[in-house]
Amino acid sequence: MRIARTPQEIAEVLSRPMQVYRLKVAFVSGGPVGSATELSRTIDIRGDYTLFDVHLMIQRGFGWDNDHLFAFFLSGKLWDRETEYSANPLGEPLAARPFSPPPKSAAGAELRDLGLTKGKRFAYLFDFGDELLHEVEVVDVRAIGEDDKDLPKIVARVGEKIE
Repeated sequence: MRIARTPQEIAEVLSRPMQVYRLKVAFVSGGPVGSATELSRTIDIRGDYTLFDVHLMIQRGFGWDNDHLFAFFLSGKLWDRETEYSANPLGEPLAARPFSPPPKSAAGAELRDLGLTKGKRFAYLFDFGDELLHEVEVVDVRAIGEDDKDLPKIVARVGEKIE
C-alpha cells in the first residue's frame, strides 16, 4: 500500500473517480460445519470503504453473529503477518502477538489503497477458534455509476445460510 504524502499526491488521489469493487466471498471450510455445495456471496462496495466494512457485509451475507475476531490475509496465506489486516467485532485493532508487531487495522484500510485488481484472491478468517475460512476474489473494479447509490450491497447469493 502506498500512502500519499505530498500535496500533489493527495490531490491526485482525491481527483480519481470513485471505484466500485465487486467481491465474491466463498465459504471454504471451518468450524463444526462443512459445505458440500458452493456457498458464496457477491458484494458491491465503494473503494472508500474499509476492510472492516467488508467484514460487516460478509457477516450480514452469511448470517454470522459478528461475535469473534477476524482477519484478512491479502497474500491468501493464513497467519501471514505481513499481509494481515484484523480487528475485533467493534473494529478495534488487535494487540501485537508475542515477538511481532501488531497487525494492521482492518478499520483503517480502505479498499482503494490496497492495490486490489480484478482476479486478486485473498483470505478472510472469522472466529480464530472455529476458523471459518473464506476466499475473497475481486471479480471486478469499475467506476461508480448512477445505480450505485445504495452501496454497499449484496448482489448475489449462492447456497443457504449455515447454521
